[in-house]
Amino acid sequence: MALARRDVATRFAVADWQTPPIMRDVRDPVVAAALAQLDREDPALAKQADAALNALTWDEGLATITQMRLQEWLWYGLPVKFWTDLAEWVQIATALGRLLDLVELPRYGALCRGATTHDVLAAYERDEAHGRAAFRKAMNASGISPPDVPELRWSAIMGVEEVQAHEAVSGVLEMAIEAGEIRPGTRGWRGRQQAVVRRALLLARPDLAAGCWLDQVHEERVERWLTSRGESRRELLGRVRDAVTGPKVPVPDDVAQHVAPVRWLLERAETGLDLTATNRLRPATVAELARGFGWSLEVGTRQTEGDVWEVVAVRHLARRVGALRRSGRRLVLTTAGRRLLADESGLWQALCGGLLDDSGFPAAAGEIALVVLLEGEADTDDELSEAVAARIVEENWTGQSSGARPGRRAALQGLSDLRWGLEVLRLVDRPPGATWWDSPTWRLNAAGRAAALVALQARALRPRRSIWESR
Repeated sequence: MALARRDVATRFAVADWQTPPIMRDVRDPVVAAALAQLDREDPALAKQADAALNALTWDEGLATITQMRLQEWLWYGLPVKFWTDLAEWVQIATALGRLLDLVELPRYGALCRGATTHDVLAAYERDEAHGRAAFRKAMNASGISPPDVPELRWSAIMGVEEVQAHEAVSGVLEMAIEAGEIRPGTRGWRGRQQAVVRRALLLARPDLAAGCWLDQVHEERVERWLTSRGESRRELLGRVRDAVTGPKVPVPDDVAQHVAPVRWLLERAETGLDLTATNRLRPATVAELARGFGWSLEVGTRQTEGDVWEVVAVRHLARRVGALRRSGRRLVLTTAGRRLLADESGLWQALCGGLLDDSGFPAAAGEIALVVLLEGEADTDDELSEAVAARIVEENWTGQSSGARPGRRAALQGLSDLRWGLEVLRLVDRPPGATWWDSPTWRLNAAGRAAALVALQARALRPRRSIWESR
């Protein structure tokens, strides 16, 4: 599948604006007439405007210009691709602005001459890092760049369908700003922006095979997830494709007991939870949490956080879903943590999605393990590690130091976080009161099966963050 970077660098051709004395043959009569008028006013400016328009539109006409594309070109393409100084960048932007005025696009012309454009270009003259930071800030403040919404986090590396969705939603935002529905910088505008994005993503589109932009992006991501690696993995994941792409997995009726350990920690952190000098939970907190949920403690000994694996897993899960942060020597809730504490179903969804890492060997091994468990192929450590190792060997994973292909031991080590996540959320089928040590099985209970599907959906639909990320 062809991929396109969200980083706008690849959207711009490396244009050579040092045009010859005679300008190009321009087929669009409106543009040709405007360039002729500009040539009469200032021949040098006309040459710059012609080169700038060609670089902006790839010579595909005025209809391709949107505010998003123009801003990206002015605030990234121009200073990065046109190797000159601030004075000439401003002159090129001014020339393009005059041309856009002449073709009756005065709002875009004003953007070329505006203070924001000058400030961003000035930041690039300082150095590229400052320029890129100014570019991102200006894009964010403009309101044109679609923000993440609950239904979709945009990828850093987009597939073709996602690029098209991103551009389409940006166009809707532009119209909403022009109509006054969104007024960037005013009170509450971010909420209105998100509402417009969600509406655009979910709007029925007869021209799209999937029905709406959100479904189109999701289908593309699932296809990449299914087809990006070895044959054994593709065959295995294909068995759960319908479940992963189907309706949202229902929340179990007994959800409260499954999220209880993490909820306990979030409640304590709501008013701030004291930490030790090494930023661990205090022994008294460890003991209270462990005893409350029946996790074993050595009688008469002072237990630290690292001594009780279940406590480590609870804090790890809470951190992975972005619910906790450190503030000095205290553990406190994040904004997301407060939202999850007030939403039991949302907390369940987040924790299930957090059972697997975002990337890397543990995530690759974990998704294989979850499908194996759903298919009933394994119950024990030996059976599961063998099933995972047999499939992941095709994925070209190697040990960081040895370079050896992963075997059963490496597979089991990679599943450690998943094991303890299943344990503390009570997603494994074992006798009441029994622990992993008493009854070492991976057999999922009903809630565990639901959680596995939620975790796999999260993996399949996650945004891609890096060009190197294929897992």
